[in-house]
Amino acid sequence: MLDKAVLENYHVACAYSLMQAKEYNIFVNLSKADYKIMREKVIALILATDMSQHFAELTLLKTRLASGNSMTSLTE
Repeated sequence: MLDKAVLENYHVACAYSLMQAKEYNIFVNLSKADYKIMREKVIALILATDMSQHFAELTLLKTRLASGNSMTSLTE
């Protein structure tokens, strides 16, 4: 099995490692439910920077734009 998005996963790990220190924890005042949502969003955003997926995502976007499909959910 190949490792995927190694650099991006490293960035996620570093970010959350830094946030173990109270002075860097930007989510300190969130509820557990909100923290879970934000963590999922942050991880998704960081993983989206994986350039190995860039052209597949770009093709999907262009296809949706050309077909007039709604842009409300690009993950479908």
